[in-house]
Parts: sequence; C-alpha cells; structure tokens
Amino acid sequence: MLGSAMASVGESLAANAAGPDGRPAVHHVQGLTLVLPSGQLVRASRRRNAELFALAAGGNGVIGALYSVTLDIASICAALDEAVGAEVLAAPRAACARRALRVFVPPLEVQKFLEDAQALCHEWRMELAGVRLRRTRIEEDTLLRWARLMHQRYGGDRLALGGGVFMNVKANMLLAQEDWVEDLFTFPSCGDESNAVGAAYLGYVDECARRDQTARPEPFGPAYLGTSVTDAETEAVIRDRELRSRYKVAFHDRIEERVAELLVSDGVVARCAGRMEFGARALGNRSILANPTDHRVVGLINRMIKNRDFWMPFAPTVLAERADDYLRNPKGLASPYMMLAMETRPAARDALTAALHPHDATARPQILEQAWNPEYHALIRAFEGRTGVGAVLNTSFNLHGEPIVCTAADAVDTFERSGLQHLAVGHWLISKR
Repeated sequence: MLGSAMASVGESLAANAAGPDGRPAVHHVQGLTLVLPSGQLVRASRRRNAELFALAAGGNGVIGALYSVTLDIASICAALDEAVGAEVLAAPRAACARRALRVFVPPLEVQKFLEDAQALCHEWRMELAGVRLRRTRIEEDTLLRWARLMHQRYGGDRLALGGGVFMNVKANMLLAQEDWVEDLFTFPSCGDESNAVGAAYLGYVDECARRDQTARPEPFGPAYLGTSVTDAETEAVIRDRELRSRYKVAFHDRIEERVAELLVSDGVVARCAGRMEFGARALGNRSILANPTDHRVVGLINRMIKNRDFWMPFAPTVLAERADDYLRNPKGLASPYMMLAMETRPAARDALTAALHPHDATARPQILEQAWNPEYHALIRAFEGRTGVGAVLNTSFNLHGEPIVCTAADAVDTFERSGLQHLAVGHWLISKR
C-alpha cells in the first residue's frame, strides 16, 4: 500500500501487496466498502462481514469492486517509522493515533492519500508533509550516491539526465549543487517517447563514424515541436460553435499586449498559440498564465479552473534577462524546460509569490530566451512594462487528470468546461461575458 508510489490504495489491497514495513497492506486497513455485482454497497471489517473483509484482500475484484477504504493512520505511521526513521514521524504519530481517515480508492496513490490527509486535516499539515518529504529524500539521496559514484569512477563534470525519476526537480537541483557539476541537462520528456530522440542522435553519430566524419550533433533546443494553431483554424472553430452568441470574441493584432493587460486586471488568461510543446511541461504555448504577484490566483486556478488540490505549487516563466533578479543560479545553468528547481532571491518572494513552492520558496523556472519563443517573450515583456515583474505564473492548459490541450477546438472545449474567463487562441481573444 505504501511501498509503491505507482500503485493506488485499491490496487495494493486487491493484490494484497506489502506495506512499507513488509506486512500485507490489509494490516493497515480498518474497514472497507465493497460494491457487489448486484450493485449493493456493503461495509466490511474484521468484526463486521469479516469473511468479505478477508476475501477482499488479494481478491483482485473477484467478489466486488472496492468503493472506499478506511485506513489506520496510527498503523501507517508506525510502519513508516520502521521504513524511513522514527525521528521524522515522532510528532505526527501522537496526533494520528487518535484518528482514522476514510479515503475513496480509485485512482488514489499513496502520495495522493497523504495529500488528502493534508487537505482534510489542516492541523497535521506540517507533520504529514514531513512524511512525504522523508520518502522523497530517500530517492534523492540514492540519486546523489549514484552520481558521486559515477564521477568517482569515470570523472567528468557535465551531467545529462533522462527518465521519469528526473521529473523530481528537487533531486535535479541537488545534483546541480554538487561541487563537481559544471553543467546539467535534463531532457524535457521523460517517457519512452524520448527514446526516439536518443536513437536519432545515436544513429547520426554512428553514420558519421561509418563515413569517417566528425559528428557535430546540435543541442536539442526549443521544445516547440508539435502541431501549430492557426488563426484560420481558430476562426473556423469560433464560427462552427457559434461562440460569438455566447462570448465576447475579438481579433487583436497585438494579442500579447492585450493578454498582458488582462493578467494585470483579471489575473488569469489561458493561451494556445504557435506549436505545441514536446515533453512533460507546458512552456507558454499551451499554458494557463497568471499574475505571479497575486497569491489569490493560486486558489482561483486550483478551485475554479484545474480542479487541483489546494497545496500543489505552480511555477514561473522568467525572462532570461531578469533571471538573476529572482533566481540563485551561481553556475548559470540553463532551465528552458522547467526541469530544475532553484532557490530564489528575496525579490522573488513578492514578485513571484504565487509561482513559488509554499514550503521552501524554491522555484521550478522556465528561463525564457527571446529567440526560443519571441511571441511569448513579448507577452512577458508587456507584462513587465506594466508591473515591473519580468515573469508570469505558467501552468499547463488542461483540467486536472486530462491531457494538455492541443488544437483550437481542445482549447475552447476546456475553456467552456472550466472557470476560465479569458482564452487567447492565436490572435483571437474569447472572454466570458
């Protein structure tokens, strides 16, 4: 149940997987609710419907579907004591020993369970955050040991990182802070699709060797490799869906200036423009943008737009010319893909308050060079001209649990199903009346 960040509570219980202390997951369950094939909801525990309770563990849905599980927090805390160190959990154990927490199963993961505990039990927030941080630190410590061993054996001072584990931007930051690391590159896409890019690079190097030529591979560069949104496509969507009958629709030659005005006055604007980003992060072209100086936009985006948990941090896009004003980056590392956390300077605490991690004020910045995305750069410049802040809050343009929008039709669909008030698609601006 707590042994894998990729397994939900329900999956772990259905397979009777091991918990963090090696005992079966069911050991940490007080009770559960099953949906029987007849549609009947049945509650079961060790004292009530004990036979059903026993069959549910490891039953893989044979007798019914799990609807909810009541977890024994005290038992989990004790198990985590053994797994990650009692000193981290000494405080929360006393508090959680008095309570059990009911969580709905599909599709919650362990991390999600702890997040829900934070949302439901505000007074536990720091203690439960300590549990999460401690679990993550095991991963970070392991990566650091591997990197140091690699350096000890083979030397070198430039790191290239790829794979899902390097979505952990805090681990990437710790690697970047190693004295011997002079340069660090993290590939913007961490799934199997990135293998094709590596295969292309390798094929080029091999072909150069076959021809007895010196290989000179180009850096990966801007990640705007997807399909493009055109004004004609957007106009067709506006016409076919009769959007003018429901919304205020206008075409702006200087759309970046208009979006900047709205960020100042209204706080949040969705942007769908140019070519879509390749990789895990929205980098301005399929993004929800917000005024980073206004902490209220965090709740607005979480509650009304993305349906996310309240505590999940956002990130900034920072103009390269202003990066030194906000970020501590002594090695001058590039961060074009939002794959690296950085400590921030005092000026960022006010200017970027909505786009920093609330716990430690670190940022996961996209440092934007003008040549990589001139239109997005111009938008932030226009915002800077009105506020003095050379950055915006940038989060992916999607509802929670859904893919990032791709086409103009996708953007309009998400706009209509969310609390977004303004959508810029190419040079078109659509606003709710």
